[in-house]
Amino acid sequence: MRALFRFAFRLGLVALGLVVFHAAFLVKRLDVSRENLQARARAVEATIVPSRVAGPNGEYYDTALEVPLSLPAERIPDYVRNAFIVREDQQFRRHPGFNPVSLARAFLSNARRPADSSGGLVGGSTITMQLVKNLLLTQEQTLDRKVNEIILAAVVEMLFSKDEILAMYLNTAYFGAGAYGIEVAARRFFGRSVGYAPKVNLLEAAMLAHSVRRPSQLNPLSQRKAIEAKAHALIATMADEGYDIEAGQQARGRGDRDWSLDPFLFRDVAMRSLVPPDVRTRKDRVTMGFTIDTEAQLYAELAATDLLRRGRAGGYDSSAIVVLEPDGAIVALAIGHDYDGVDLVRNGRVSPGSTLKPFMFLCALEKGLRPGSLVEDEMREMRPGWTPKNFDGKYLGAISLDLALKKSRNTSAVALFDRFGPACFADVLARAGVELDDTEAPTAVLGSEHVSLLKLAAAYASLANGGKKVDPYAVRYARDKHGAVIYRRVPPPAPARIAAARPYCDLLDMLRNVTRRDGTGHNAAFAHPVYGKTGTSQKYRDALFAGFTGHYVAVVWLGRQARGDVSGRMTGGELPAEQFRWLMATLHQGKAAVSLDCKAPVAVAYQAARRTDQR
Repeated sequence: MRALFRFAFRLGLVALGLVVFHAAFLVKRLDVSRENLQARARAVEATIVPSRVAGPNGEYYDTALEVPLSLPAERIPDYVRNAFIVREDQQFRRHPGFNPVSLARAFLSNARRPADSSGGLVGGSTITMQLVKNLLLTQEQTLDRKVNEIILAAVVEMLFSKDEILAMYLNTAYFGAGAYGIEVAARRFFGRSVGYAPKVNLLEAAMLAHSVRRPSQLNPLSQRKAIEAKAHALIATMADEGYDIEAGQQARGRGDRDWSLDPFLFRDVAMRSLVPPDVRTRKDRVTMGFTIDTEAQLYAELAATDLLRRGRAGGYDSSAIVVLEPDGAIVALAIGHDYDGVDLVRNGRVSPGSTLKPFMFLCALEKGLRPGSLVEDEMREMRPGWTPKNFDGKYLGAISLDLALKKSRNTSAVALFDRFGPACFADVLARAGVELDDTEAPTAVLGSEHVSLLKLAAAYASLANGGKKVDPYAVRYARDKHGAVIYRRVPPPAPARIAAARPYCDLLDMLRNVTRRDGTGHNAAFAHPVYGKTGTSQKYRDALFAGFTGHYVAVVWLGRQARGDVSGRMTGGELPAEQFRWLMATLHQGKAAVSLDCKAPVAVAYQAARRTDQR
């Protein structure tokens, strides 16, 4: 008996050694590592939107918008996770990557099946095993693939946490109707999101959980009634198992949203002016990777559409939103009106209103004034026949620079213009990348001249970027027809500063106060520090809010392009600021707050925040 036991023990050691050896072989051959698996998951998650477009000189380019729609683990609600665990793998939190009981049950079930029976085999796969199959193995149903699946699942469990494994599985699973990944599926089937408002409810999550088994035959588009009945049964099972089902019973916010990406405006702006010269001059086929960010683009489109919907009653016919990262990367360009090929964002004749005032105040700060220095707020004729007026028709006398900007006092801005001259104002604007047709007229400081929304956004990005000049860009890389990288954007080594440290820091504090209580931009404030300025043009034809945080810069515009006046008296501190707040609050979910005060280097704080977000 002892000899038999020793033989069995040795045989077990040999078998274990063979398994370990085979596991090491698979890990090396398939490059099973955290970095490689995460890269494979991102590759599956990316949706490529190819489009052949003509360049300005008649040449053609193949553009590719690489659009990742993956969700980090922390953005997936518990009720969504639990629905998939109950449906797919109830022992997920306990097993080491494979479930021996499920595998044995599957083996017995398959052994009893007639040889000529139709239908697939029962696999007994866990969520981890399904992830391994999707990322590393083929879909063929063979014994050796199943053995490899089990071994690699155990390896993956040692590399990732359970929540990371579940998130990767949900981001790469196929749900039917061409939808890869749960975020794509939620948007396509329900017009909602999993990780962002408006979110899917528990019933919709349960339907998605039922879609992954037979996605082509059973999904919310092909068999809505059947899958809804199964979803109700799954919710009942979840309740019986003790899972909390109350949190996901109601959908949050607006649904029925067409989440399909519409990149035409972004692509046209990029192709017309932002293709790198060494790429533009090539005659062969080129594929470019744009800076577009899916979440920013989709929510900017939603915000621009809603902004115009609410503004139409006042006679407004157009809206636009530009979103940049502080380094100038264009992550979203959206309009609320029908796109007719007019480049409103880059060349649009938009009156910026008071959004240019901060640069006049920066001029005054450079001349030695401080936020507490006094400036006149009084009615007086500044030019023959022209007396500037404040929005509220009141005048406060001598007030601080800080209060003058916070309350957007027109007379104070013109007083600074009159004191320091048009050359100072024009010089500061030029450093920030804004050139006006006429800077001699004092009305220029009130926004009487026209400026493009993209240049205005870039000027504010220079403030968000630590006072360093920002040039907007839309192309991160380019490849030739063989796939070789022929261009990759490299940040400028020493960007020019638009102002010295002290005046820049003073202006930053003043812009922060604009969005605080009693400031004209208070409607733009949310949980993160917000810096910005409202703008309203003459006769209310343009209403804007331009602002930034440590993560994003955005300009929100509502206006009228057609002839005639508007009946509404919309200011930049109303609907534009409100839509800025909604858009930014949505995009900042899960991001660490970044203060841009001058006690810490801004660039360091921004980069630290990006590293935090990427973890």
